[in-house]
Amino acid sequence: ENFDVHTLADALRRRGWYVDRQGPPASLHMTVSAGHDAVIDSFVVDLRAAVVECTNRADTTSGPAAYGTIE
Repeated sequence: ENFDVHTLADALRRRGWYVDRQGPPASLHMTVSAGHDAVIDSFVVDLRAAVVECTNRADTTSGPAAYGTIE
């Protein structure tokens, strides 16, 4: 099943979280540090809810995932 991660970023933003959109391919980027320890449980709760929200949407299709780097 295809999943639009940029739609997930929108759902997280509505919950007060910011993740950076990147691509192609569509992907998300986050910087995480020890200072985030105090909010990780809240983030995981919101991430799960956002995934459910996006999974239930009809327009969550995107192309196959791939990742690469250029050096």
